[in-house]
Amino acid sequence: MKCIITLMVPFTYCFLDIFVKCETTEEKIDDEQCQIFFKEYIESSMNLTECELENASPFRVCTNCIKQYTITQNLYEEFIGNATLSTCKERYLHADRVQVVPTIEKNIKELWDNGNCKSCTCDVHVDVGTKEVNFSVPANVNTFMSLYQNFTSCTDAHSMELPNGQWQASGVGDNSTVCVICRAQYVALNEHYINMSGDKTEGLCMDIVDMMNHTRQNWSSRFHCSHRRGDKTPIILITICVGLMPVFFYGILGLTGKEHKAKLFRQKRLQSSMSSPGDSDSISSLPIIPPLDSTPARRRLI
Repeated sequence: MKCIITLMVPFTYCFLDIFVKCETTEEKIDDEQCQIFFKEYIESSMNLTECELENASPFRVCTNCIKQYTITQNLYEEFIGNATLSTCKERYLHADRVQVVPTIEKNIKELWDNGNCKSCTCDVHVDVGTKEVNFSVPANVNTFMSLYQNFTSCTDAHSMELPNGQWQASGVGDNSTVCVICRAQYVALNEHYINMSGDKTEGLCMDIVDMMNHTRQNWSSRFHCSHRRGDKTPIILITICVGLMPVFFYGILGLTGKEHKAKLFRQKRLQSSMSSPGDSDSISSLPIIPPLDSTPARRRLI
């Protein structure tokens, strides 16, 4: 019996040693997978943050950072849904009260949603093998981009910036201003934007809103052009007519009108009483009423 026990003890230690080594090996593999996955997420988040900062002004985040955003979101969703990375998720998602990774992910999504970036692109998907992001642009956004390019090409070709920050028309043999040359492009771009937005801009991609805001600001501030569309001659004529109408009205009234004098009427009763004879005699013949005695009754009795 002692021999059997003596023989089983080495086998037991060997089995326990193998089990511990296997468990340690599995934890090591999980830890290596966790580190690889987490480093990919860190790299994608850094690329997205760098892209957002570079395209913050003018705002082009939605159109220029769509690939970085999609890769970062796919990595995070894969990280959340991967059952083999439970230890890794516990370490980075629920290890402390601050929860750095979920907070960063929340900020990324809030920035993307606040800019309505989803309305700038459609049919976004990632190739599993190559990690390439493919997407398409909606028709109305594509039309706006084309019109915006036409307008900026026109202004760049017929204007130049002076050292003092002002702009002036340029071009050989061209005496017209940018307001005249590029008005058609501006009107087409502005009308398309109005059709896209309607009365509200909440549903528009922030890239589109920022482009149009800068376009309108440059059109009025830099080039000193008017926002009015079409011929302004009818407006000027109507304004002149409305201003001259009171002059003509009072002028014609002064020439053709007649002056009316007010008539004063006397009361016949008052006139007859003032002019009738014997009035003074009748008034003098009236009895004189003595004034009332103001002495108290007690004194008169005394």
